[in-house]
Amino acid sequence: MTCASCPEYGFASSLRSAKNGFMPSWRTAENGFSLVEMIVALSIFAIVSTAGVMLLRSSIDTQMAVSHQLTDASGITRLRALLASELLAAQPRPTRAPDGSLRPALSGSAAMMSVVSASEGTGSEAGVMRATYRLDGNNLVRDGEGRIDGETSGEPAIIVRSVASLGWRYRSAEGGWSEVWAPDRPDRLPRAVELSITRTGQAPLTILFLVAPDGLPPA
Repeated sequence: MTCASCPEYGFASSLRSAKNGFMPSWRTAENGFSLVEMIVALSIFAIVSTAGVMLLRSSIDTQMAVSHQLTDASGITRLRALLASELLAAQPRPTRAPDGSLRPALSGSAAMMSVVSASEGTGSEAGVMRATYRLDGNNLVRDGEGRIDGETSGEPAIIVRSVASLGWRYRSAEGGWSEVWAPDRPDRLPRAVELSITRTGQAPLTILFLVAPDGLPPA
């Protein structure tokens, strides 16, 4: 005999009734979930959520590390390309400083290097330009001067970031290397330029560049 109004209706036995605190053998929407089941479900959800957050964090950290490495590599690649093209297009043309003094076609020390090279363009835009490479804080920057005589113009462009140290050397026609390029005449160019650069947390890197011939007899 069954009774829909009896508390035992829908349970395996009268001993496993909701009244006695036991779960039914089958459940309706009115019965819902027990507290134990809710705790177990929330625990599983918390574990899955934590694992998902950890996986996402690991993916973001990896992406940031790869992006940082690519940025460093692109900076060095850009530096190689710019210096190689400008030194191979170097021009033996002295220029005038803002105070009117004569500047060599290529001037440099252990901390900076400035060179006059042929610029791209046609008509009135064709000609020469001066590029200066120097350390600004922890960044290697390039100052591009479209007007090579007188006042400089333009904002410096950051080429390589997080630079711990750098040094320039210059090779003369006689084969000697020096940290300062002080030629006997302002239109003389070195035969080669060497750049040693150390970035924060990276191994030192030395790059050698050839310079266009100036067409002058040896000193």
